[in-house]
Amino acid sequence: MMNKHARVEHNPHDYDKGTNLFARAVGHEKLSIISPAIRALFRRLSNVGQINKENARILDIGCGPFILSIPFLRDGIIVDGVDTSEEMLTVARKTVEDSREKLSATAPLDDVKLVSSMDLVDDESYDMAMMNFVHQCAPNKIALNKMFQKAAEKVKKGGHLIITGAHPEFLHLEHPCCEYDIKNDEELSDGDMYTGRIFDESGNATYELKGDYFWNIGTISDSAESSGFKLSSVNPVDDIETPYRDAESPAYFIMHLKRA
Repeated sequence: MMNKHARVEHNPHDYDKGTNLFARAVGHEKLSIISPAIRALFRRLSNVGQINKENARILDIGCGPFILSIPFLRDGIIVDGVDTSEEMLTVARKTVEDSREKLSATAPLDDVKLVSSMDLVDDESYDMAMMNFVHQCAPNKIALNKMFQKAAEKVKKGGHLIITGAHPEFLHLEHPCCEYDIKNDEELSDGDMYTGRIFDESGNATYELKGDYFWNIGTISDSAESSGFKLSSVNPVDDIETPYRDAESPAYFIMHLKRA
């Protein structure tokens, strides 16, 4: 597969266009694969006393349609979301409203803050922040560093940052939920752009990725650590095999860092 658009200069992450299509496309991927991985890590941190589940606050950075945060709200945990796309925030607000009938009356839906800038949430007020695929929107190292610097400002000392994304070592392999236009022998460098598509649970390509930016695991962790986080763990996350597409390798990764 040719990576025809690897170095095209444009802004591929204009989520003000095709917002609803993107939100529907990532639903299966986020709910079936990414959410369980994040929730399992959160439970481990809670079980060993690193997070107090009773009064925890979470920040969803680059929250998109906000579907990864609903399970936390179900447990009574306040989650705020930040996304630079106003259209995506509209979808996120609808996600919250649509959840009212499904969640218990104790879910803190009225306390949710959904804003367009990190400057609109309080500094050092979150026990945990999530950055799900957000680093793949950074076109250069300066932008990558700025993402983690902003995250560090909002997380409490001793708080946690969880990063998930496409596993950079396995982009060339077929996955049930995603496919990238990268040849088997192609080696990408940090900052290179690549294209691809997202598949739903029925094997249909539902969203074309116009371009994500490649970052090595080491570069991601180094950038986060330069902003005041310390790496705790990084692990692969398996895709879910479907009758329509095989799972050849881990498709994703989950990284846990702690703020010094």
